[in-house]
Amino acid sequence: GDSKGALAALQKSKAVNASYAPTWRVLGQVYRKLGEKGSAKNAFLRYLTLAPNASDAAMVREQLNQL
Repeated sequence: GDSKGALAALQKSKAVNASYAPTWRVLGQVYRKLGEKGSAKNAFLRYLTLAPNASDAAMVREQLNQL
């Protein structure tokens, strides 16, 4: 429920390992919840670049198309 707290934790995670795809997926979800569509799109695109064949890639593409 604490989107801003989650965002801060995810930013730290991203700083530690920017290649960890799940961080980018969750960042996209948090940005979307906060209404930051541009940031959400960028995060989802980064996730799909890092994990194009992930089991949830189709779901993430759908979320991206809804932005």
